[in-house]
Amino acid sequence: MQKRKHYLRPDLIQVEERPDLRRSVRVVPGSISARLTATDPSLPNKQVQPKDCHCVDLSEHGIAVLCDSDRISSGDRVSLDLLQGGHRMDNLTGSVVRAEVSQQHTRLGIEFDHQHFTHPLFQAILGR
Repeated sequence: MQKRKHYLRPDLIQVEERPDLRRSVRVVPGSISARLTATDPSLPNKQVQPKDCHCVDLSEHGIAVLCDSDRISSGDRVSLDLLQGGHRMDNLTGSVVRAEVSQQHTRLGIEFDHQHFTHPLFQAILGR
């Protein structure tokens, strides 16, 4: 019997390709919600139904989330809305750099198009 991989362990996104990410400030957010919208490559100009996600890991360069969509894969463009308490930051854009699909959920590593760590709303979501 094969032991299941524990998908909730926060990994670094693209550490092999970008060693500078090892030194970036990272947060393991407990109460940050994410809503993900992606473009379905099989349907030009059509959006995949937005999915609620569980935020597993967050840094200035990207985010790791768990969701129940198996239609999102590496290379897809996505838009994220982050929510924590009364703070909300919409339309964080990026691309999926890693997608791991299991029977239970999909884990996505998403790299942001721009760094948002200094944005006041981003800081408020992190509780700083």
